[in-house]
Amino acid sequence: MCEPGDIEELNRTCGFGRPLDGSPVGTVDLFNKHLFIQTGHSDWNKKYPEGEREAVRELVREIKQRKKTLPFSLKAIACDLPSTSDDKVDVCVFPEQKQYSLNASDIVGDLNSLLGHLASQETPCSAAVKELPFKHYIFVCCDAATDKRCGFCGPRLVDAFEERIQHHKLSETVKVVKTSHVGGHKYAGNVIVYPAGEWFGYVTPERVDDVISATITNYEDKGEPTIIPDLWRGRLGLSKEKVKE
Repeated sequence: MCEPGDIEELNRTCGFGRPLDGSPVGTVDLFNKHLFIQTGHSDWNKKYPEGEREAVRELVREIKQRKKTLPFSLKAIACDLPSTSDDKVDVCVFPEQKQYSLNASDIVGDLNSLLGHLASQETPCSAAVKELPFKHYIFVCCDAATDKRCGFCGPRLVDAFEERIQHHKLSETVKVVKTSHVGGHKYAGNVIVYPAGEWFGYVTPERVDDVISATITNYEDKGEPTIIPDLWRGRLGLSKEKVKE
């Protein structure tokens, strides 16, 4: 853990200058759906969802209870995208790349409807649904309350991605988003890009262009991302064993 102090010292102990702790390849569990709860802030409690409004707390509790009963594997974390209103809890889901607005007054009912819809697209969903406004999303773990490595690296990577996206004139199609704990603190900076579905670890500001090229430029040109061997943690829908092959 890193305590407040000199920036250069922090960088050496929990930032980009710290020693690497093993290969990141094959360090992401297999899951088929990734759900981001839009809390509208990035100051998450270490015991998230403590500190969130009741509807979000209820939503997180219900997801945890339902996960093992689903016909697909699901990962759910928070992000700093805002919900549309106080009476809604918006979630964005990949690979569907859609936003679902759940009613705060019936959060369990709408969640159950959403999970049924995700299991079978023919099943209607009671929540309002719309396409996400951006073509690509870069999610960066910035959960300082859980681990200071993510707290140090994450916000700096967000700044670096935003600068390079502007440089490459991609601001109208790419959105950078802060997230809560994604797993694998020791691989910070942790970055996930959708719809490419790629997970990266040990990302530094100097490697931001590599990530953009692999998951956005090449993805658009070839229809699939390019693997970055020293940063690649895994991919949505792939098992650890498959990634390591």
